[in-house]
Amino acid sequence: MKTVKQVGWEGKIIILFAGIIGCAEISTEESVKSYNKMLQQFKLLFQEIINQDIKEFHKFLANTYAKFQITGNEACLMIFRGYPEESVSDSWTYDIDTAVTFALELKRRWLLTEFNKNRISSQKKISDISVGIHFGRVWINKTDNDEYEPEGYAINLAKKIKSHAQTSSYTHICLSESAYDKLYSFIDKTAYTFDIPRTLNIEGDSQSVKVLEIKYHFLPANWTHEGTKLFRMSTFEPSKDDIEIIEHARQIAPSNLWLQEEHIMMQIQNAYKELLTQRERKKLNALCKEYSESISAAGKNSPGSVLGTVNLLVCMISLLSKMKILERSTV
Repeated sequence: MKTVKQVGWEGKIIILFAGIIGCAEISTEESVKSYNKMLQQFKLLFQEIINQDIKEFHKFLANTYAKFQITGNEACLMIFRGYPEESVSDSWTYDIDTAVTFALELKRRWLLTEFNKNRISSQKKISDISVGIHFGRVWINKTDNDEYEPEGYAINLAKKIKSHAQTSSYTHICLSESAYDKLYSFIDKTAYTFDIPRTLNIEGDSQSVKVLEIKYHFLPANWTHEGTKLFRMSTFEPSKDDIEIIEHARQIAPSNLWLQEEHIMMQIQNAYKELLTQRERKKLNALCKEYSESISAAGKNSPGSVLGTVNLLVCMISLLSKMKILERSTV
């Protein structure tokens, strides 16, 4: 037997697994041709967001790599450092936030694919995506053609967290405790709230891990990476037609809390975009009038509930923060 030659190093890594929920059920509802078209749309969308967002964001970070792989109804994104890892400042917090933003963007835009639009028009529930995100250590192999191939248990764990997320209650985006711990220092700068930790018992493993699901999320945050020229914002801009489609989806599945939030946030984004195109200074009263429909929807969708209260706060916080941005742009 030949001796295995290891060329590479041990390093930290962020792994994101995303998969289409309920493929077995969908395959019985759709034709083989339609099912295959769905998989192709998933593949193209995953690649498109990586090319537009992930690669653009990380091109300023020396020695940082984003590797992805898509197989059928499942896709994987890995973010890691080249060797030596120590030459890069500790920006894992921002990388995990990047992974979460990627997950939210993927889910938002998946809602409005041709496949989902057809389902909504046929009064069927939307096809959704579950996501598992983990931060751990792996061995990063360096191949003969200078490619990097991460290998390790951390990758398998991220995949299991994705499977667990399929049966979660809110966004279906779950983080391992180690990923959450890294993100925690950034919580005051982002707008994620989490459900209580859940224990994930892994078959064949005596150990269990804690996972946390993103419960609520606000509008995509614009922020700069400290010490660099990085600036990131969501590339998703919903139209009025998009919002109408999501309203139909929400009516089909009124208990889908994440879908309710997305509907409200799309209304907010669209209203803000219209304000920007007017290029006028707006007073707070005028802004409140523009957002009154969204605020009303927040209260009606879940009256007296935590969701309704949170969304109402989101609307008001957005008003104040966006007004400051608008004032700066019109001075």
